[in-house]
Amino acid sequence: MGHLCIAPTILCWRQADEVTIRWQLKDPEPSFFAGRRTGKVTVGRPEFVAAVEELDQA
Repeated sequence: MGHLCIAPTILCWRQADEVTIRWQLKDPEPSFFAGRRTGKVTVGRPEFVAAVEELDQA
């Protein structure tokens, strides 16, 4: 496994107690990125921090 050669652009910001992540894969060519080409998700700050800590421990 390695890095994504054609990776999505990822934006992440916090507003109040919510963290929003938005991504967009601009390259029209097929890629190995398995997710949706665009998306946006908002979660609470405590849930975001818990997910980052869990990933860090994996």
